[in-house]
Amino acid sequence: MQKIDSLEPTQAIATHFLDISNIEQLVQYLEKLHQQTKVEKHHTALLLNCYIKLRQFDNFIEKIEKYGFESELFDIETAIRECRSSNYLDIALKMASKKNIYQACLQIYIFDKAECGAALEYIRDTIILEEKATYLKEFGLELMRSEPQFTLEVIQNLILLINIVQNLKKQFESRKGIDSLDRLTQEQQKVWKYFNLNNDQLANIYSITFCKPDEFLHIFGGYNSYLERYLRFLIEECKNLPNEMAIFHRYFSYHLERFERKEEVKESEKRIMSLLLDDKNESKYDKNHLLVQFKIYNFTEGIICLLKKLQMREELLNFYITKKDNEEILNLCTEYGEQEQNLWVLALKYFAKPENKATHYIPNILKELSKLESISSFLILDIMKENSNVKFGQMRDFLKQQLQRDYTEIKDNLNVIKENMQQTSETRTEFQQLKTQAQIFSFGKCTACDNALVNPSFHFICGHQYHQNCIQIEDKKRICMRCNLEIQMIQNKQKEVDNSNEQMVNLRSKMLETSSKFDIISKYK
Repeated sequence: MQKIDSLEPTQAIATHFLDISNIEQLVQYLEKLHQQTKVEKHHTALLLNCYIKLRQFDNFIEKIEKYGFESELFDIETAIRECRSSNYLDIALKMASKKNIYQACLQIYIFDKAECGAALEYIRDTIILEEKATYLKEFGLELMRSEPQFTLEVIQNLILLINIVQNLKKQFESRKGIDSLDRLTQEQQKVWKYFNLNNDQLANIYSITFCKPDEFLHIFGGYNSYLERYLRFLIEECKNLPNEMAIFHRYFSYHLERFERKEEVKESEKRIMSLLLDDKNESKYDKNHLLVQFKIYNFTEGIICLLKKLQMREELLNFYITKKDNEEILNLCTEYGEQEQNLWVLALKYFAKPENKATHYIPNILKELSKLESISSFLILDIMKENSNVKFGQMRDFLKQQLQRDYTEIKDNLNVIKENMQQTSETRTEFQQLKTQAQIFSFGKCTACDNALVNPSFHFICGHQYHQNCIQIEDKKRICMRCNLEIQMIQNKQKEVDNSNEQMVNLRSKMLETSSKFDIISKYK
């Protein structure tokens, strides 16, 4: 040792103590070196790490108290790990706190000391705002096992804070942030003070990217009452949250699961229906997604409500049919049968089946069907023939009305044909007269300005006449302004008919020329 003492310390260490087997002698040498005044920083670091390696924590603590827990002279993570393994928890916690190693602090509180309440206080009061959610999500399951109420409280206040920030961004310019707590309401200040936040953090609040409320849902797995409270808190107390649809869907799923397990069925039904019947919530959930869920859990009230909201009346009618709810079938048809006439037809098919034993409803349905002109009598007869229990007397009034309506329609059509034939005859006579007889024009009034007609003037075969200054010229042609629009409509229709005829002629010729007629037809427009 005397020979070593004569060497420069760094050279002595490199020459005689590099082997791990000499670590105890290295400690003795470094301790002796520290009794002298010319010790260097890296010698102290080496001594501290040797203490950790040899698990000589009493000596380590003595030196640490001299140099400070925040000292850079030793490997902090190794020191914390070794202190934890040797049950020097307070020392490990003190080192982790000094260095703001949040994860290590929480692990000591939760796993080593089993003080989940203290861990939550540490998250609430010490961890920086942008990382609170991260550690809540990481350690939330363990915290819920020991402190479910406190954990829920911290998460709820964090969500309120997120909601406040979102509202502030809408009220004030996002780049500048907020300069004072006075800008906040009393309720907002209460949340702010809950986390012991200061004005400096308020100014930088807009630069923080927060998590979404649904990212905490996994924490409440196995704690249904707290999950329900958290979801209800989000829905009732927070507005315009990100990913709000996922929150609503999870809330519905929670109560549907309770409904299936028959746990407080009335309460679950009440919660679900209160949200569905509130029109303000319609944009916050996917109706089609919920409809599928309601069908899976056979939640009748919800299915009916959503089918009405989606205006899926045929499907609603079929749902009533599966439930054999005859009164609701009739009510639905009565309310919407005039707009969706197929509802009455579907209802008749259901009531006409012998196994449904509901033939006494048929006369009323036939009475309603007789008011609908677009429903074919043959369709009704085709439905009714499948039920041998239906008596002809039940059909008599319907058939009489249909025959009377058909007779009236035929009579009206004949009158129209007669009028058209007479008009056609008169038009032909007039046309023949125009071709064969001279047309006499009398000087009356100008059709355009209604003043007395004087020369120069223009007279048209239609009987209208104009001053030279009043007449309209189109494509260098003088036209009758009264009749021109009607003439153009007739000409356009004639062109359409001619084009259609030409296309049909081309189609026939192409089909005669080829064997693959389907290809020709598929290209035809």
